[in-house]
Amino acid sequence: SAKMLGKHLAGDRDPKEVFLSPLYGDLHDLGQMLMFYGGKEFLRPDCELFVEKIKETPGTQMKAYMASERYHDYLMWVNYPESVDAFEKIASFLEN
Repeated sequence: SAKMLGKHLAGDRDPKEVFLSPLYGDLHDLGQMLMFYGGKEFLRPDCELFVEKIKETPGTQMKAYMASERYHDYLMWVNYPESVDAFEKIASFLEN
């Protein structure tokens, strides 16, 4: 399960450390952010919490995209249609 994996990855550290999860950091005034995540990835609940937290944070805006049929790190597979779309969105984001 995702909870077991999280405990394994955190080891002896507090899972609420910013180093392990940006959910617990200061997110104020970070400007524009862009995030891509998979609908089938183990971090999806945290991704969705992060998006919601950003919506309530002054000075930080988020554009988030979920590829419903993809797993974590799906952008590494550059031939997926969702990856190609993501790269186009990234290029546009960086141009602005």
